[in-house]
Amino acid sequence: MIPDAKMVGLLRRMEVLYPNDVMPLQTWLQLVRVYSRIQRKLEHALAQQEMTLAQFEIMMTLKSCQGISQQELAQHLLVTKGNVCVLVERMEKCGWVERQLDPEDGRAYRLALTATGRTLLKKVLPDQRQIIQEAFGVLTVEESRQLLALLDRLERMLIKT
Repeated sequence: MIPDAKMVGLLRRMEVLYPNDVMPLQTWLQLVRVYSRIQRKLEHALAQQEMTLAQFEIMMTLKSCQGISQQELAQHLLVTKGNVCVLVERMEKCGWVERQLDPEDGRAYRLALTATGRTLLKKVLPDQRQIIQEAFGVLTVEESRQLLALLDRLERMLIKT
């Protein structure tokens, strides 16, 4: 871990308050820092196409789950339906996604990528994959498996609570 002054100060205060319980906080802070650094790189690459990371995540989801509802999309992305609604409206105005009337329920709409959206996704995907590959390329295959197993274990525990 590369400590900075704020983090060192926080950890020292936590060690005084909770002498046997600093490791979870330290692990959490490092996880957040790594995620934030990767996120900034991903966002920078997407900004060149006037796209946000949230929009990219929606497009990736729609690529694999064409025809899902906004509610299903929100559940998949772990965000509120309101957040998805605002993002989808912006993406619709850009011509990247479209709402299609659900043939089984005339009151509901299904989301799909447009041809423009699919083209844009093909354009930005290589850079996104390269950034992820560079970030995790420092790990061996075995280290990646271990990290994935640990994160899966944490997620399963969090889902239960």
